[in-house]
Amino acid sequence: MTLKKIGTEDRKRGTYPSLAVGFDSWVCWKYVEETKQTFSPFSDLPDYSDEGPDKWSWSHPENLTDFDTARDWARMVPTLEGLGFILQHESDPYKQPADPLVFIDLDDVVGENGRVHPYAWDLVKRADTYADLSVSGTGIHIIGVGELPEGTRTVQDELPEHPDFPEAEIEVYDRKRFCAMTGKWLTASNREVTDVSYWVSRLTRRFETTDKTSGKQPDHTVDVDNSAYAEVGFTDDFDELKDAIDSVGRRDITLRSRRTNERNSGVIDYDPCYRQSDSGAGLAWFPDNGIWCDRDGQHYMDALQLVALEEGDIDGVNSPRDYPSGEAFWVAVERLREREANIPRFTGKDADHYGLHKKASDSTDKAKQDVKKLQLL
Repeated sequence: MTLKKIGTEDRKRGTYPSLAVGFDSWVCWKYVEETKQTFSPFSDLPDYSDEGPDKWSWSHPENLTDFDTARDWARMVPTLEGLGFILQHESDPYKQPADPLVFIDLDDVVGENGRVHPYAWDLVKRADTYADLSVSGTGIHIIGVGELPEGTRTVQDELPEHPDFPEAEIEVYDRKRFCAMTGKWLTASNREVTDVSYWVSRLTRRFETTDKTSGKQPDHTVDVDNSAYAEVGFTDDFDELKDAIDSVGRRDITLRSRRTNERNSGVIDYDPCYRQSDSGAGLAWFPDNGIWCDRDGQHYMDALQLVALEEGDIDGVNSPRDYPSGEAFWVAVERLREREANIPRFTGKDADHYGLHKKASDSTDKAKQDVKKLQLL
């Protein structure tokens, strides 16, 4: 199918979903180093602060306002790109009242010629609710009333394979997200927001989901500072090697992800270099636990996993759900050393520990051969 007619972006109420317009959950946004960053010029918070929330924080209630105020500021300030909606949930809202909305985000489904991925186009029409074009012009947002099933945080998966849309993906979320809104309403969709609970249920069953967490940090503590391993050149104890990896904190390595904010709690936000983060705060460092967290799914990571993600070329590590294993584990260890972490070189002769990081299909003999080769790293 081809998009033949799209509503213009004139920032009038009529081109945005009316139900969302009724909630005071709007912000402005602009590009900062090619990343979408929320910004609330109408807020009384400072422009920037190392001490806590500021005008850049979309989770702070003072930075959320009504549609008209956000629209007026977006018109007045040339550096602002447009409006954004902060999706909340009644279980843990930033600001009352919480909205009942669910967002179905379809990425890379619109081609240069206006053709749309067949599955995406079919979903737009059959869901019979409001839909608009994304900021990039290659994605579609479907907005309806509904929520994800209990225990599910997001839907995240590739769309059915199509030669014209090799990167097409779907994501569904119902809380704690910044959504850049264009008002470019798709005329093939409903102008009003309708109940899409049935479709959310179907999407949850068909596509891969991530588990919802309570937001609690894992019971992870670091008893030894990484500097303690500065003089430990070699070890034959795999547990000691793992302890050294666990001890690596944010100050011990150079990250490619850009630091964006520090909260009152001491949590530090980063814009992850390995994926798009509309908020610019998709990655967080929790100092009390000495651990990293990718907020898209609440996946907790140690430094080895984070570096493997940032490197982008380590086999089997393509998302925060993946931990380097087998040969990729040892490659990631070397990359961690290159980031100036103090990690002793493993000299153990026993392949049993190494076998824990091999795929189940690998034979013991092959694992031992690999260890002998890699002990020289």
